[in-house]
Amino acid sequence: MTTLSHAAVGLLVTKFFVDRGWLPDTTITPYILGVAFANIPDIDGLVSLRRVYDHHSALKNLSHYPANWFIVFGFVAVLALPFHIRFFYTYLGLATVNVFLHFILDTFSIYHGIAWFGPWIKKKYSFIRMLPIIPSDTHEWVHWYMKHWVLYLEIALWIVTLMVLLEHWI
Repeated sequence: MTTLSHAAVGLLVTKFFVDRGWLPDTTITPYILGVAFANIPDIDGLVSLRRVYDHHSALKNLSHYPANWFIVFGFVAVLALPFHIRFFYTYLGLATVNVFLHFILDTFSIYHGIAWFGPWIKKKYSFIRMLPIIPSDTHEWVHWYMKHWVLYLEIALWIVTLMVLLEHWI
């Protein structure tokens, strides 16, 4: 899935948290953080800007191992215990939900999928068939992506997100 789809899911999850009263709705900050949390596993894409379509490969995919995020979130939760920061654990919950939804969306990737059991087992899982060829560059990846049904799934997700947010803000 693309960055825009991860952002759309981040907005929807944040709206869910705000609607439940778990996060304040007086500022846009929760929404900004929700989008950031939903995209944080793709931080490894910054390392490979020339080959963004392949940012899950080699050592760069440490941020695409769910187990690493369990460790990070657990460590942060324990470190924050003595500080009693308001909304901290709610934001940590928002981060956890968004990061793991990121992995679920990436399991619909047309190129490899996610190593759900990494770093121990590096086999990648995807809900859909892989591309018939491995793209040699970002242009070729975009070419294949524009022909794939996942694009239409993402467009539907963007439309739903826009409708939900416009209903909320209008």
